[in-house]
Amino acid sequence: MWNGPNLPLFLSNPATSLFGTPGPPLVLPVRETPEVPWDTSATWVAPQRLGAQAGSEGVTRDDDGRPALGRAPDATDGGTPVHIPIRSLGAPPK
Repeated sequence: MWNGPNLPLFLSNPATSLFGTPGPPLVLPVRETPEVPWDTSATWVAPQRLGAQAGSEGVTRDDDGRPALGRAPDATDGGTPVHIPIRSLGAPPK
């Protein structure tokens, strides 16, 4: 049994390995999740801004959003997120 936050090791299932018997656990330190300096969502790149049409009902292979989706990473500065709205993928509404 453990005492407070000091849990020596917990496995929800038995340890397994692809190569023979599993070795000892790494026992890495637990660190706080770092703060991520997100850009404002107004600067995020969406394929719709590059010519993709929102929604997938009735689109053909010639006018779908794949070319715009392929250009989206190139349109960023390397740190700006590419935002793909879920409705643009043809997902049914909730």
